[in-house]
Amino acid sequence: MYQPSEMAVLMQEFYDYNEQLKKEITSGNELTHMPETFKAIQTAEMTDSADPSKIFKAYAPVYLQTQLRVTDSLNTEDLKTRFNDNINICLSCHKTECVGPIPRIKKLLIQ
Repeated sequence: MYQPSEMAVLMQEFYDYNEQLKKEITSGNELTHMPETFKAIQTAEMTDSADPSKIFKAYAPVYLQTQLRVTDSLNTEDLKTRFNDNINICLSCHKTECVGPIPRIKKLLIQ
C-alpha cells in the first residue's frame, strides 16, 4: 500500500491551504494564517528518502517568507500580487525539482 512521504503530505497541505486562500482572496473574506506545520518544509522526509537538493534548500525559506507575506496585514502590496508571487515561487522550484504538479499548481494563480 502506498505511503506518501512527509514531504508529499506537506506539499498537499500547501496546495489545500493556498486553494483556500485563493477562495478567500477572490471573495474578499478574511484570510486564514499560515499553519505553523509549514515550517517542516526544511526537515520533512523527501519521497524515496532522497536528500533535498541545494536548489530545494534555497527555495524552502523563500517559500515560507512569501507565504507569510500573503497574510501580512501590514504589507501594502496588492494582495493578489502577493499571492501570485507565492505561487510563482512554488512553480520556480518545481521546474527544477519535481515537475509533475506544475499544471495543478498553475491553477492556483489568480487571473
